[in-house]
Amino acid sequence: MEIGKLKHALWIEKADLEEQLHQLWSEHQKQSLREVTSELSAYDQHPADLASELMERDTDFAMKEQKRIHLMEIEDALMRMDAGTYGTCERCGQPIPEERLEAYPAAKYCLACEEWSESEGQERIRPVEEEVIPFHDFSYWETEID
Repeated sequence: MEIGKLKHALWIEKADLEEQLHQLWSEHQKQSLREVTSELSAYDQHPADLASELMERDTDFAMKEQKRIHLMEIEDALMRMDAGTYGTCERCGQPIPEERLEAYPAAKYCLACEEWSESEGQERIRPVEEEVIPFHDFSYWETEID
């Protein structure tokens, strides 16, 4: 496995993500919701019109957050390369297969540990609301209605 090639690919992807994040951030900083909708007041607008604008803006923020998380994963992989721990699963300590690293150079887990992380592990990045809002079991409402 050529670490130099993977490191170069990570640096290119890092620079690209930083540029995308800078553009998204500057676009959102410049425009308020009033400027986006081109209206002087929200009072005379149909709620669906404002909802569409809010949904688009929310999608942009979600995309920005997703890019920010991926950038952190890349930076973490670059630090592992410098530390000499790159290519070793952080959970089980086994080598991460070269095919996985070539497909996803920022991988920090082998495939089995990644599957564990996604299903049971604490590494998942989930909304904070899921930790605060209690889960309610509504399965008892699953009766047929005639």
